[in-house]
Amino acid sequence: MRRLTILAAAALTAAPALAQSWTYLGSAEGEWVAYYDATRLAREGNSVRFWIKRQLTQEQNGVAYYLSQAEIECRLQTGRILYTAAYSADGTVAERDTSPVPAEPIAPGTFYDQIRRQIC
Repeated sequence: MRRLTILAAAALTAAPALAQSWTYLGSAEGEWVAYYDATRLAREGNSVRFWIKRQLTQEQNGVAYYLSQAEIECRLQTGRILYTAAYSADGTVAERDTSPVPAEPIAPGTFYDQIRRQIC
């Protein structure tokens, strides 16, 4: 749940194209602001894949923002991170995490719960 709660980033492919429409989700104690792209959803059965952006308020260790692909299983109300890429301020990839995490129950009131209610 810790990765879902803090929106640790992830995706199965490289970062999404520049044609994104980010929907504001909220912020975490002034450290970062979270968004998701409501226009680029990939549905398969009860699962929906989508992109998350976590913009840091201050660059940390050469990272300005994270792009992740996540997946929500609507019927089971679970979510997981599939892939994450960390980007520097100039848009170059600073690091990648290509290991999907296991699906976890989505806690009420979290950013993932907000997304789930909008896309499921």
